Amino acid sequence: MARCPVTSGSVRASMIPNSACCPFEHHTFCPLTRNRSPFSQGVDDGSVRPDVDPQQRAVLIVSILRGLAYQWLLEPDAVDLVAAYDEIIDLVATTLAP
Repeated sequence: MARCPVTSGSVRASMIPNSACCPFEHHTFCPLTRNRSPFSQGVDDGSVRPDVDPQQRAVLIVSILRGLAYQWLLEPDAVDLVAAYDEIIDLVATTLAP
């Protein structure tokens, strides 16, 4: 997966609209979780385990990333975003692999 630059501005820019501007029922909105998730293609082509629910896995991953960003906003000195991102990538790759 491509790594995006992690800066305080980029994290704040992504979190503030999600938490302050949107009604609660829209907090799960994200292109990754809308309609057909990219994990669906992986299930179809065999690169993702067939027992994985692509929609649920997408929601879970987005939730993990949002939670990490929120933790970083609360305690920026206690959270290493790059290390945590690497752990998330390893977790996703391990749990999706057939």
